[in-house]
Amino acid sequence: MLRLIYVSTASDSLTAEDIDAIVATSHRNNKDHDIKGLLLFNGLNFLQVLEGPRKALESLYSQIGMDQRHVSVITILHEEIEERTFS
Repeated sequence: MLRLIYVSTASDSLTAEDIDAIVATSHRNNKDHDIKGLLLFNGLNFLQVLEGPRKALESLYSQIGMDQRHVSVITILHEEIEERTFS
């Protein structure tokens, strides 16, 4: 089991519809891949905590890094965990 935490900055073109799409897609896809966590957005920056199987998280994080709705993705934490913080 892996925990990833990252921060990023919203792109200038990010819209409220984009945020709704991020939340809806994340909810659906994360459930299918046994990924749990938290997504915060303050109007400028995202902070996300992701917990789940290593392979699923590494694949997701690769996609996150290519997403043009945000820039400057910075990994804060990347660690093996025994149990989840988020259910």
